Amino acid sequence: MPGMPAEANMWFTNASETQEKVCVYGLGDGNRGSLPNPINSTSWSSYPEDVEHYWDTKGQNYSSTTWDYPSGAFAWDVTEMVTGNGTFVAKIENNDTTPTGFRPGFSYPSQNRERFCTFGFGLLVVYEQPSSPQIEYGIAEGCDSLLGWCSANPFESWENATASATFGGISSAANANLTTVLTCSDGGVATPPRNMMCFNCPTSCLDCIGPGNPSECCIGPSTAGGIEHIGVDYFDVTSLISSTQNVLEFQDRGDCEYVHNAFLVVSSVINVLHVASIDISLSDRTAGKNTFTRATAVVTIVDAAGIAVEGATVYGTWSNATSDTDSGVTNANGQVSLESNEVKNAKSGTTFTFTVDNVELTGWTYDPSANNETSDSKSVP
Repeated sequence: MPGMPAEANMWFTNASETQEKVCVYGLGDGNRGSLPNPINSTSWSSYPEDVEHYWDTKGQNYSSTTWDYPSGAFAWDVTEMVTGNGTFVAKIENNDTTPTGFRPGFSYPSQNRERFCTFGFGLLVVYEQPSSPQIEYGIAEGCDSLLGWCSANPFESWENATASATFGGISSAANANLTTVLTCSDGGVATPPRNMMCFNCPTSCLDCIGPGNPSECCIGPSTAGGIEHIGVDYFDVTSLISSTQNVLEFQDRGDCEYVHNAFLVVSSVINVLHVASIDISLSDRTAGKNTFTRATAVVTIVDAAGIAVEGATVYGTWSNATSDTDSGVTNANGQVSLESNEVKNAKSGTTFTFTVDNVELTGWTYDPSANNETSDSKSVP
């Protein structure tokens, strides 16, 4: 909620309930432009446990206080109010307690009105669907007002006008997609761009001239169409993901931009296996006047993509004609052959049934709900 200091109230509503949320408290008169770097909440009112407040840190801490307003972002935990599909409403109201709407000693026209501005509301919902691939979400929330030097705006150095979002290390990433949200950021369309975003740059974001120049870590500027627009950009950073930590930098180069959110969404390589098929065949051997019949079950194990899994141990039980248990390890084709005990002089209709009880492989998870079949049978003709 970046902007001039003022007092405000906010409400969040679902289909049956409205809750009032703690919001902005105004600063004392005369504090405009003289706040400490970085802004912190020690001099502000306390907030309930269900709210997170992110203050504008001014990137590397501005040397001046020219643009040091109490910009910030609020995040509320509304999980208990979002329990399914529906319509949800967020409402904010200026609740200024100054009767005239101006700070003492000022009148219209004046920039010292009790006011604030917002750049939208977002409702982020993360839900679980067991049948879907595992997805890891990295969420960076906040508000940094960045104003880097250019001939028209001789303010902070580019290095100072840099904010960063740090995510944890990711291993075994199949896909990694980054979403960034900025406002008041129309300078990215200039030549050269007046802002830049860098992901895991080995040296400094200062080295990035433009997208991919000089290296792929220079992912590009914000593409907001104008100062009234919100710049939402999407980047595929799969090839840049680090197993230790992942750092996204926002650098202003004379644009004036508000950095709000960054979302890193990673689909991991998940080792989940299941039974693709069980094929049973019968064989006989003769000894004197007797015939002995046995069944062989060929079990095929694959991963979620249907690719054969080698080295998995399959445990199973025979039933009906026999009652023995067997286990074996799959080969390069993901197959293992398991034989039942023999049955002497089996009559027509005698049925051999094999059931997979478990499949084990270090680092893998067996998902029986994904099995094409868990049991199969074959009868003597």
